[in-house]
Amino acid sequence: VVIRKNFSESAFFFPQVHADNDGYYNINFTMPESVTEWKWKLLAHTKNAKFSVTERSIFTQLPMMVQPNMPRFLYQGDKIILQTRLTNLDTTNLSGTINCIIEDAVTGENITSTITATMQQQFSIQQKSNSNSSCTLNIPNNLLHPIKIKISARAGSFSDGEEHIIPVLSKKILV
Repeated sequence: VVIRKNFSESAFFFPQVHADNDGYYNINFTMPESVTEWKWKLLAHTKNAKFSVTERSIFTQLPMMVQPNMPRFLYQGDKIILQTRLTNLDTTNLSGTINCIIEDAVTGENITSTITATMQQQFSIQQKSNSNSSCTLNIPNNLLHPIKIKISARAGSFSDGEEHIIPVLSKKILV
């Protein structure tokens, strides 16, 4: 499973643009891993001020996608239900497993068993539809390090996952 981590709001790049023998231009760059629609805006000009402008839509998506609804932060002692949307864009029904792994972001220690009792669940999604999964998180009262939450799913030849680092705040701090 390839875990997506780069959720930048914009795709900034320094392209190297070269034409092939047929006059087509190829531009290679790395897209952020957000599941969304991007607006591609292109401006080209010549030395004698001739120009062309175009706009296209680019969709970044997978046949099966995992989209957890992550909180911005957690407090010590919090108990939350972490909801995850599973999307099947394929034309076949999918069945598989979804995993939740939680690590201490500072030490790298796997603390999944201390925060949740449900590390793995089975799921089934009909073709061209959505489903959901949930996992209850109990944040210990003595935890002050940020946590790294990895949600991943595998169904046959399809897989997806997301990783987020969530700060854990003291109960004495109000936001």
